[in-house]
Amino acid sequence: MLRVLKKLYVAVFILVLFIPFLLAHREENRVAEGENRYYANVPRFFEEDGRINLEYIQDFEAWINDNARFRSLFREIKVTALYKVFNYLDLEDARVGTNLELYGSNENEINTMQGRNLLSDQDLNTYEKNLYQLQTWLQSQNIDFYYMQCYHKITVLDESYPKGLVRYNTEYIGENTEKYIAGKNRVNIVPLHEIMKTTAKNQNIYFRYTDWCHWNDAGMYLGYERLMQEIAKKHPTVEGLTMDDYNFKPVSMYRDVYGFLYPLEENYEIYEIKEKHAEKKETALNDRLYTKSWTNYFVNPEKEKKVLVINDSFVDMGMKYHIAECFNECMTMELTNLLNIGWLVEEYKPDIVVLECVETNITRVQEMLEELECIKQ
Repeated sequence: MLRVLKKLYVAVFILVLFIPFLLAHREENRVAEGENRYYANVPRFFEEDGRINLEYIQDFEAWINDNARFRSLFREIKVTALYKVFNYLDLEDARVGTNLELYGSNENEINTMQGRNLLSDQDLNTYEKNLYQLQTWLQSQNIDFYYMQCYHKITVLDESYPKGLVRYNTEYIGENTEKYIAGKNRVNIVPLHEIMKTTAKNQNIYFRYTDWCHWNDAGMYLGYERLMQEIAKKHPTVEGLTMDDYNFKPVSMYRDVYGFLYPLEENYEIYEIKEKHAEKKETALNDRLYTKSWTNYFVNPEKEKKVLVINDSFVDMGMKYHIAECFNECMTMELTNLLNIGWLVEEYKPDIVVLECVETNITRVQEMLEELECIKQ
């Protein structure tokens, strides 16, 4: 009898181990909406070319972890319990600030807060020189250049950053870099640091709970307005949108954290363009670009001039539509395409090039500038 019970126990144990496999989702390309990504697909033992998949075990683990039934329910229970009992939000790369707003906390953001990624004096000199050489190269082809450096919520609203981080008496990389470039007075830079810091004291210009990095529409318009003002100094026919060109729509929402709703409500206004004239179209250049999903090409027959914008998420989230209303042609693309600037200028033939990056991406831009052959000639 005992032997029978032992065998039964082993059988039940094996069955329990196989339940997640038997009940796991098998749909291709399922979207994890609460996590802003795709779930792992069913692993394949053989690659498309017939070779054995040497990473099958890792792929299998990723698939089971993502697709086991009731995963979302258990994740929601876990997140809710941790927040209710320990006041801890189990959200990757984000923490709760002293004002209960969400702040970025990945390695790059922590290094920024501690000043560990500040450019050395030599690197500052090289960075400014490379930007200036890029500007000079573009000017030789009758193209104007503008460098717009945006600011992360963590540094603009740093007084409420989550407790526990060792802070040093130092500037942040963005402020330090902008100050150096502006001081040289050679690169056409769009100065944003002072206006962002000053405005943030009296106005909500960053998302509080639904996003822990980006500006909201009010903050976006500050950057957009300053960019268009700088461009208008040399191109007076290029006019930016004014407050009269918008409808302001109030929005209220809550941050979803794997099914758990963060209990504080996000309230802000959407800057809705009243009359849109720029039409989004396809471009053959897209096939040769990095991160193709970020490529946007607009045509506006009511305007003049062509602009090329190489940017990160601070432009891509919404500013691209506002810029497009001001130009006959507007193409925006992900930051890595700075490496393609040589052939892009030759084929797209813009009148203006804008390079935008948030301060936490400065080192990325620094590395790409070093690789550009066109500015070494």
